[in-house]
Amino acid sequence: MIVGIDVHKHSHAAALLDERGGEIATLTLNARIKALDAEIAELLEEHGNPLADLQGAGTNLAATIISQAGDVRRFRGAGAFARYCGAAPIPCGSGQTAGRHRLHRGGNRQLNAALYRIAIVQARHHPQARAYLARKASEGKTPREARRALKRHLANVLYRRLYAWAEQAPAMQT
Repeated sequence: MIVGIDVHKHSHAAALLDERGGEIATLTLNARIKALDAEIAELLEEHGNPLADLQGAGTNLAATIISQAGDVRRFRGAGAFARYCGAAPIPCGSGQTAGRHRLHRGGNRQLNAALYRIAIVQARHHPQARAYLARKASEGKTPREARRALKRHLANVLYRRLYAWAEQAPAMQT
């Protein structure tokens, strides 16, 4: 006991206050996150969501893709966009391993992560994506190589959708 104060009771009270303060901060942050999510959804609805019907691309992921890609008309084509996303595979084989590709570690990591998330969701729930992966597996690709091919395909899909969206509303793009 220090000058009439029980240190154990004081530390317990401080811990409880810290815990309650953390709960209040969490509630405040959760409310702010919910408000921002609603605002993002409203903006996408107002300006049109080019990825609205793409399975695996929810509103937050669509907003991330749109913001990270910018105006896709600046790319020469879908291949350049895929390269920017880091989804264009790089040949790495020589001799007997010709035809193999490796991951492109460059490019926009946010777009690459978005493509990965969409690919994972589609691999689980989208019949065409499942058939695509099965076809790649029957061609002798490993699951990782098949997923890379799906990401490359999805980069093409994103490019076409974002390009058409940019052409439809050019005044909206900056």
